[in-house]
Amino acid sequence: MRGKALEDGDTETRRVYVFLAGHGIRAKTVDRNEETCFLAGDFRPLNSSLAAGLVPCDSFRRALLSGRFDEAILFTDCCRSQTARSTLVAQQVSDYSGQPTEPCSIAFAAQDSMLAYETTNPPVRGAFSSALMRGLRTHRIGAVAALHAAPLRQYVIDNIKDFTTSGQVPNMWFQPDPDGPLIVSGFPAAAAPPPIGPLIDVSALVAGTQLILNGGDNKPLPGMAPFVVAGPTLQMPPLAPGLYLIEIADGTGRYSMFKHPSVEPVHVG
Repeated sequence: MRGKALEDGDTETRRVYVFLAGHGIRAKTVDRNEETCFLAGDFRPLNSSLAAGLVPCDSFRRALLSGRFDEAILFTDCCRSQTARSTLVAQQVSDYSGQPTEPCSIAFAAQDSMLAYETTNPPVRGAFSSALMRGLRTHRIGAVAALHAAPLRQYVIDNIKDFTTSGQVPNMWFQPDPDGPLIVSGFPAAAAPPPIGPLIDVSALVAGTQLILNGGDNKPLPGMAPFVVAGPTLQMPPLAPGLYLIEIADGTGRYSMFKHPSVEPVHVG
């Protein structure tokens, strides 16, 4: 494919994006060590050890870069747990046994041998996919509005906690250093209305206690009057995504920090 493009005088970068979501395991390949394998729709054991439809993700990456594309970007939202069938072997899909030097990135929803989880609130989808898609839509670095693999990796690691409390940590590998390939360019999607603020648990505080809402810089939000405890909970107004601190205005210096939006409960007291 790439060779044909050169014959035709096509000098534009040929980049391919692949997104796989579903079930995955770690399994051995015919001529390599264990790697993460995606279970395709035609997955079936061929005999006591060999399986069809078990796609080795790194082998797939090498296949895409072997005379086919100049750059390959893979996202895989699936588990990477060890299969109970320790003898299961996946067939290689790459016709190239070496390591390509072309720009590439391969992102996994979890670390080696770990599970990938779904969101805890509807609409139910992969927590990794949810953090990834929000990053692709809204996260940009610099005035050129470009997003490379390195800042995207950090964004997903930092923000997946908004979609799952499982402790899931994504894993992304890329080349070349330091930023990896360009993932997406162009200005981010139009900002959505600020998400509704969290419901704060203030049951440990006495009625009448004043609370001051500060931004991540620990400075009071402009135009935001102090809140007064009048019951066991306190509903925050719509807030832009980010870090916040709630200071208990009683001279003790006590405060609670929270990230918004987040599925984690917020307690003050």
